[in-house]
Amino acid sequence: MDAVRRLRPDRVIHLAGASRPGIEECPLEFNATGTALLVEALAGLDTWMLLAGSGAVYGAVEDVALPVHETRLPSPSSPYGVSKLAQEQQAQNHRGPLCITRIANLFGPGQSSDYFAGRLVNEVVRLSADGGELRLGRLSPTRDFIDVRDAADAICQLAQGRVAGLFNLGSGNETPLRSVVEIVCLNCPGNYSIVEDTALAGGIERQVLSIARLSSAIGWSPKFTLERSLADMVSTAGDHSFSDR
Repeated sequence: MDAVRRLRPDRVIHLAGASRPGIEECPLEFNATGTALLVEALAGLDTWMLLAGSGAVYGAVEDVALPVHETRLPSPSSPYGVSKLAQEQQAQNHRGPLCITRIANLFGPGQSSDYFAGRLVNEVVRLSADGGELRLGRLSPTRDFIDVRDAADAICQLAQGRVAGLFNLGSGNETPLRSVVEIVCLNCPGNYSIVEDTALAGGIERQVLSIARLSSAIGWSPKFTLERSLADMVSTAGDHSFSDR
């Protein structure tokens, strides 16, 4: 905290926190408590702060309410979502300008196998060479996938303008997991099989965020298509990985 006070930063982009499934048993300690300490360190400063939050705070949303808007009351349905909502609540104690982004499902080149798209790409690239079988859960659920490069671009634009407010950050497109599998397999021909195990848990059924507020505020829209992002992931499989949010 002393280092933050000495630096007196004009802007802080808060990306730290727990996101990997393996540490979901204690995400509150990482997400809420860490944010509270940062807010305390910024006390008395007119620092613009951005919190990288998560669309997981919305939980399961009925079909008629999709795409979900920022006015929707959060109702998280997972420990991770609960921790991200608690993180938002801690961030709101910041007395300077505050921007909260509720980010959809990040993916892109270098994503680790801890997450659906990263695991799918890394495993299919391996199977395309060695053959074999990949067992996945239900592929009917939908998700809003946003390329990490597009997310970074939006965050940089928000920081440049010191924009305050609450914004969804996603692609605005609803994609079935099955479509992701099909695109990856087209990029990785080989003698292997994908098995859908419908008995495995699949989380919420549908997810897509409205990005109208963000687009209106900074004139931003995603540049990377799903097909381009997945092709880039295939071509860089095995490179240094990043963590999803």
